[in-house]
Amino acid sequence: MGLKKNLENLFAATAFAERGEFDTARSIGGRRSVLLVLTGTGSDRASVRYALSMSKRVDASVEVLYVSRRVEEGGILVYLEGEAARENVLLKVVKGSGCLKKAVIDHTEKRRDINLVVVESSEELDEECTEKELLRAWKITDCPLVVVSEPLRA
Repeated sequence: MGLKKNLENLFAATAFAERGEFDTARSIGGRRSVLLVLTGTGSDRASVRYALSMSKRVDASVEVLYVSRRVEEGGILVYLEGEAARENVLLKVVKGSGCLKKAVIDHTEKRRDINLVVVESSEELDEECTEKELLRAWKITDCPLVVVSEPLRA
């Protein structure tokens, strides 16, 4: 399924879900997953909120991908598990290694049920990436990418 068709299905399912027609929303496009990419920074919470909100609207599970030890140490996974349970969203956590951008690309190429990638705008995305991996970065086939950014505070 191409990117255009994935987007059309995602938006159609969202529209039906927002109108309360959940069965119709579920029937459009089959099984769905939102890939949430965590970097281990303080603004990961905004990405968590966005991914959970989107997954609720389109009746999708959330899969979490991270490579940084800061994710484990920062307590964001505990926060995410609590929020997912409260929102009744199915959650799966996957630990990658090396370049986070490459891990996202490799993961989405193997998983056709991932309809959306949510990631925070962060310099940590480039950690451990070679120049070749950076050139290939975000060439995600058939999968929309949402970049979440919190406004700068004075």
